Amino acid sequence: MKGLLLIGGQAARLRPMSKNLAKSLLPICDKPILTYQIRQLREAGVYDIILATGEFAEQYYMARDLYRELDVHIDISIEHQALGTAGAIANARAKYIGGDQVLVLNADILSDIDLRSVQRAHANSGKVATLVGYPVADPSRYGLLQTRVDPSSGLDEVVGFMEKPGPDAAPPQAAGGLSALINAGIYILEPQAVRAIPEGRQVSIERETFPALIEKFGGLNLHRLDGLWVDIGTFAGYYAANMAVVRQYLRDADEPTRNLFWRIRDEHLSSAERSYEVFDNAVYAEKSVLQGPNARTERNVVLMAGAEVGAGSRLENCILLPGSAVGRRCDIRNAILGTGVRIPDQTLLHDQLVFEDAEPMPFAPGE
Repeated sequence: MKGLLLIGGQAARLRPMSKNLAKSLLPICDKPILTYQIRQLREAGVYDIILATGEFAEQYYMARDLYRELDVHIDISIEHQALGTAGAIANARAKYIGGDQVLVLNADILSDIDLRSVQRAHANSGKVATLVGYPVADPSRYGLLQTRVDPSSGLDEVVGFMEKPGPDAAPPQAAGGLSALINAGIYILEPQAVRAIPEGRQVSIERETFPALIEKFGGLNLHRLDGLWVDIGTFAGYYAANMAVVRQYLRDADEPTRNLFWRIRDEHLSSAERSYEVFDNAVYAEKSVLQGPNARTERNVVLMAGAEVGAGSRLENCILLPGSAVGRRCDIRNAILGTGVRIPDQTLLHDQLVFEDAEPMPFAPGE
């Protein structure tokens, strides 16, 4: 089985944070998003991994060196024009996928799914594709899966797909079937499903490929995810992903082997060798962070490598990216500070995104 990460998007909603850095290399608690996903694939026994990308290909070539120690082989499939979610798979087919099964992950999704469970479910289904579904309160930003129970196997299956239906649309239902879930951006495709994707043009896996597979082969296998799932495509999602990883650490502090994120990133490291600390008020601090006297990190704070917090300053609901600095006696709440940003002494900064060479932007965690 090959692994394929769809990382070709432009991450427009994360600009200017993503202006000069590939979206998959943005840090979550000091580790690139890409690191978590590659380690998840490796955990599931997938050692041949394809990065399907357009922009920032040179950054991914450089990043491959970060993963040599994991004994994985990484190929980079470059799109010279936007090809869409399925078109990117077809673009990688001849040179990298060949006739293998492929496990596909959307690169802007962070989840704690056990990919081995998806592999087992797919193997037991006999279907040409398995889709992972995830329930959310507001499905308007995502594709909706229309589902039912396969009468012959008794397994859940996907029989229809509605892409981003809008806030007022009713979730579709299959007669006598299950309530709809969103498309979680995690798939397993058999070789015949990969071969069915047209090559050399833009193809959407949601709008074109899955409906065509359903028409030809019948319902597709559904695997439900009930754990952590975060879409990192917005600043609120990026903030939520960092905080979710911190909370996962605290939740499983007494049983660390349960915790996927921290287990795979700390593999073979003793407590003394780890380069960070996590505190009970959901504060993560890399050990190179400098904090002045009486500086207070109240709750929900991520301080990445080289960040500084001046004496007497107070932080809450904040992310400080690497090398950012807060002056003395500041009050910073509901904020993300970009790499290298320096906040002057005695600054009151609430509900804002601050990046170098850009005007501050409003920010509300959780929206």
